[in-house]
Amino acid sequence: VELGTPSLQLYSRKIPAETKEKIKALVLVAFGSKYKNVKRGAAQAIAAIASIELPRKEWGDIIANLAASALAPHMDHKLASIETLGYICDDVTSGSLSEAQVDSILSALVANATPEVSAAEIKLAALSALQPCIKLCEKNFKVETEKSILVGNLIASTAHSNSDVQMKAMQCLLEIVKNFYDYIGGTILEQIGTLTINHITKKDAEDITLISIEIWNTLFEEELDRMQKRNEKKQCRDY
Repeated sequence: VELGTPSLQLYSRKIPAETKEKIKALVLVAFGSKYKNVKRGAAQAIAAIASIELPRKEWGDIIANLAASALAPHMDHKLASIETLGYICDDVTSGSLSEAQVDSILSALVANATPEVSAAEIKLAALSALQPCIKLCEKNFKVETEKSILVGNLIASTAHSNSDVQMKAMQCLLEIVKNFYDYIGGTILEQIGTLTINHITKKDAEDITLISIEIWNTLFEEELDRMQKRNEKKQCRDY
């Protein structure tokens, strides 16, 4: 569901509050369906509505409810909730969510991407949702322990037996490098450096090797851009 569609413009501007609540209630009922296609459609609808309402500080409990469901043992609900959180992160812009809401999303997704989670389907869903979530997490990257936990779990996921999980973890690391150049020095960069150089020198799977190179290209391009612009607020860190 795209935000620019007439139906969502209508939802945003014309529909009375009482009707909106009924729509959300029906979407949540569909979200509880036993049919995967129905769940997925409902997940997309929830994300589309949330992307309109959350910046207005409306539907305040949807993030907490989805995060709690993502941590629950029921497999279908867990997967659908993880997927929906990813859709929401993909649709919203920085500042649309409160810090507490971002923390809830990040905690739920990282909990499903730890080494203790062996199920490839769960881990892949969590990493897929993490990828659009990362851009919202600047506050978390300013806290050493929080970014270390996230990066540590991503690096561990690159060693998973499932190649799709490996690739998605690498894509998340690339997203971190793209968004948080200023916060990845020290141990974080050493870990990423060791991982990517190993992939390149050992000539691993082509897609993994290519994204490892892309991570370094992204760093080099950022440093070159900063050296050329000589902006005091965005100084080159000589990584």
